Amino acid sequence: MRWGARFISDAAVGAAFVSNGKTAGLQQGIRPESAPAIIALITQGSLPRNEIKTFTGLTPRPAIDELSRLIKVGLVESRTPKSRIVTPGLPAWFAQDIFPDLHRRFQ
Repeated sequence: MRWGARFISDAAVGAAFVSNGKTAGLQQGIRPESAPAIIALITQGSLPRNEIKTFTGLTPRPAIDELSRLIKVGLVESRTPKSRIVTPGLPAWFAQDIFPDLHRRFQ
């Protein structure tokens, strides 16, 4: 198990979608069903694009749209629009909510 897996939960990720000042996730229509996909991506480091879609539990078209929204807000990164492998993105608004006090560990 990687370091992040001990600290990240569906609830923490879901709360990060709504609790930060910008509510970037909600403004872009990010669904709570995306939480398991984000957790899997963060803990694994990268995943095939189709596995991210599977983790959302959505049917194919909504899953594709959801992945596009996750990329748009920076939670998922893709080298090209058609890359088969995606990696986690940790925008500051999200990282500070799921890893509170992380900056203190490096002081």
